Amino acid sequence: MSIDINLRLNRENFHLTINESLSNSGLTAIFGPSGCGKTTLLRCIAGLEKGNGRVLVNDIIWQDSKSNTFVPSHQRNLVYIFQDARLLPHLTVYENLVFNLKYQRVNINDETLSSVIEKCALFELNDKLPSQLSGGQKQRVNIARALLSQPSLILMDEPLSALDSSSRQEMLNFLKALKEDISAPILYVSHSIDEVAQLADEVIIMRNGKVLHKGPALAAFAEHTDVFSHDQLSSVFEGKVVDIDTKGGIAKVFLKNQSSAASTCVYLNDTTLEASQNIRLRVAAKDVSISLRHNKEQSIQNIIPATIRHIDTTIDSSSVLVTLDINDQTLHALITALSLKKLQLEKGQSVWAQVKALSVYD
Repeated sequence: MSIDINLRLNRENFHLTINESLSNSGLTAIFGPSGCGKTTLLRCIAGLEKGNGRVLVNDIIWQDSKSNTFVPSHQRNLVYIFQDARLLPHLTVYENLVFNLKYQRVNINDETLSSVIEKCALFELNDKLPSQLSGGQKQRVNIARALLSQPSLILMDEPLSALDSSSRQEMLNFLKALKEDISAPILYVSHSIDEVAQLADEVIIMRNGKVLHKGPALAAFAEHTDVFSHDQLSSVFEGKVVDIDTKGGIAKVFLKNQSSAASTCVYLNDTTLEASQNIRLRVAAKDVSISLRHNKEQSIQNIIPATIRHIDTTIDSSSVLVTLDINDQTLHALITALSLKKLQLEKGQSVWAQVKALSVYD
């Protein structure tokens, strides 16, 4: 079972061309710069725009231009979640959910309704009006409403972009738990590197209406640095907490290697983590410096042996991207051209990567 899309859409100054089979589980992030076709792709899948080609979801034809088949949006078993929740302002949270069921004529029993309300942490909000909710709470109601329609596909178009930083992080934590707890796949449009790093199982990178890359999220960060800006350039790792030093306020984490028995260890100033907990880590390339020797006389606690795989001097006139191998994992370092010259770095050289900061996504 998969989501098969073979579509072309031509406008005066834009052309969308896609021929891909997308994952039918987990969360697939659709990432790229503004105007690359992310939202247009979602709208074509939803039937809000009509391209030329074929859309097949779980062996059900939603569009086939050859046979002149086009299932209208309201007959496609999907939900489309926008930036704003679009709740009915005169109804309570519970009434919004129930009204939606009546409108869609979905047969949901009380047990299923209660389960979705619990999953979305809405019990305490049931009697509140939308005007009494935060942005994150409104989106949780919106997602609960979507789940109650029992969709085979969930489309999310930058659902967190209108939220403040606090509500946004609350929703990120909610979505991380939710995607593990539902069977419907999620296609998630975003231009936020932080959201993609936290949420994505798979990533589709788009540019100029075409797919540049499709695959596991970690590989996208490791291999496709050309689509990221300086601030976005990052390395993302899966890790496991192996020890907590509550006295020193330090958590010890092993990075999960894909094919090597060797382990890379990093230390985090975070005692809220638990032993054996699986986490995801993001390291911004600008937060990695390079040394020719292991300098222990400094405050940086994560100093990792590495080998230079590649040096990209085309970033701009003053910056250089150095791609490092640490066991079988990839770490990017964004350094100055002056530093490259001073250290006389070259491919294959053994160095020490000094990681100044890590973002933890538990």
